[in-house]
Amino acid sequence: MFKYEINLRKHEWEKHGTCALGMPEIRSESDYFNVTLGLRVLYDFGPVLERYSIVPDDTLLIDLGKIKNAIKSVLKVEPMIVCFVLKDSDIQYLSQMQVCMSKQFELVDCLFEPDKILDSNKAQEIQCQPDIPIIYPTIKHVK
Repeated sequence: MFKYEINLRKHEWEKHGTCALGMPEIRSESDYFNVTLGLRVLYDFGPVLERYSIVPDDTLLIDLGKIKNAIKSVLKVEPMIVCFVLKDSDIQYLSQMQVCMSKQFELVDCLFEPDKILDSNKAQEIQCQPDIPIIYPTIKHVK
């Protein structure tokens, strides 16, 4: 594994996995990742968005409401949509789509908590802002 993968795995386990240890399905770090990877397959947003003609395109501006409504129409809960954004930018880039769950693995609405954009010109990851258009970027694979 690369150092980034190890740090990401450690972060996810320490932030989320250790909290899940009280659940019958989660008795170890391995259980946690097996369960969450299974949930990742179960809740694959790609086909959901495609059904509503929302596909990666580096030039198309998309309204946050269109993305949220597509997910809500299928999963019946409010998702959390995370973007990369520059300070004072008029565009944000879709980074993550998430659903929230109870400790019984039931889908629940995610709450929108506005993040403050730091006084910086560097990109940062925050919940997508409803008043800024979104680009759903294509993934460019490096060989």
